[in-house]
Amino acid sequence: MTYHGSVLKKGGALLLAGTIVAATWGGTAVPPAFAAAATPSSQTSTAATLAGKVPVSAATFVQAMEEAATLAGVPFTMDKPSGATLSRKDAALALQQWLKLDAAPESFQDVPNQSEYASAVGALNAAGLMKGYTDSLFLPNAVLTTNDVSVLKDRIYNYIKPFVLEEATIMDMQTAMAQGKLTSKELVQQYLDRIAKYDDQGVSINAVLNLNPDALKIAEQLDEERAAQGIRGPLHGIPILVKDNFDTQGMPTTAGCICLKDSIPAHDAEQVKKLEGSGSDYFGQNQLA
Repeated sequence: MTYHGSVLKKGGALLLAGTIVAATWGGTAVPPAFAAAATPSSQTSTAATLAGKVPVSAATFVQAMEEAATLAGVPFTMDKPSGATLSRKDAALALQQWLKLDAAPESFQDVPNQSEYASAVGALNAAGLMKGYTDSLFLPNAVLTTNDVSVLKDRIYNYIKPFVLEEATIMDMQTAMAQGKLTSKELVQQYLDRIAKYDDQGVSINAVLNLNPDALKIAEQLDEERAAQGIRGPLHGIPILVKDNFDTQGMPTTAGCICLKDSIPAHDAEQVKKLEGSGSDYFGQNQLA
């Protein structure tokens, strides 16, 4: 019967999980033989390692998450768990509720598919906030330690902090779009606003020669494609400018020479074709220098 197979699967997983737990949380005392042979520097290192494995209370966990929210400037509305310690599964449930993460499937052998916390574990794992201890084990009943909370606080802060365009990398943009903080259309508009503010007036940098009038429309289409099919690659929905010596169909390509101001190529350069094929949003040309 499938039930028996499931029991065997979970039983084996829990046995392995128990071995890991015993090795990881099996006590904080340093064996006498080891302590006697340890040098002062190794004793300090051992003490620091053991300190990181000290279980934390639910209140400490909540305080750390509130600090992350404060740093990010976002509201903190977590239902506060209680208890002397907090298990990984209960932390997952609390975080899913606070962050309003959509349920997601999980494949950990020690997380029963019908358990009340399975979807929360899947959601936190999919978001990259709580991973398993191995590819197959989550250890849902293990208690959170000071190290766990420190890592969680950093991940949560980076997950919830608002997107800031200045100095944002391509990966920052992709992460923001994956989290629903940003769309490609909004990203293109932010860049268009900056070009209007700094390139066309004010300090008048004059770095951008031409803008693609269809840039916002293309961005909207790429957003729809992302939602329906996923992304083509790391450049999906990312606005790009190309230098004025790359042929761009339908737009002047002058190589910086005013005598070519009316030169409009009939075809895109091979590099431009590859960029468009990657899902990037070509939205203009910039100066050569």
